[in-house]
Amino acid sequence: MTEIKELLQGLLTALPMTVSLFWTAAIALDLWRDGNRAAHRELLWWTVATALLYACHTVFFAHALAWLPVTDTLYVAMNLAVYPVFLYYIVTLTRGEVSKKASAALLLPPPNLRSHRGFALCADER
Repeated sequence: MTEIKELLQGLLTALPMTVSLFWTAAIALDLWRDGNRAAHRELLWWTVATALLYACHTVFFAHALAWLPVTDTLYVAMNLAVYPVFLYYIVTLTRGEVSKKASAALLLPPPNLRSHRGFALCADER
């Protein structure tokens, strides 16, 4: 019975990442075949961010403690990046006018906070 429970936990843990990777591949193939119609390039960036986010979830719920400092740092960055990237996709899709400065300001917090979080985790390990 515990083997079935472990198998089910592994499947359910990896399912969001697998679905995100599937859609990343599907959108990338569509982008390669048909070009950037309907803002597919921006949607591809969003699916990559969600796939990385769910990969970090998978590592956490699989209790892979050796990978946790790296994936926790990546998780913080992707968690902060998912919504601004999706907003950028919506704005591009609807042909809204957003200045390049505003677009850059949306994407600045994730890398900046990721580096601070990574430094804090490295300092805790010592």
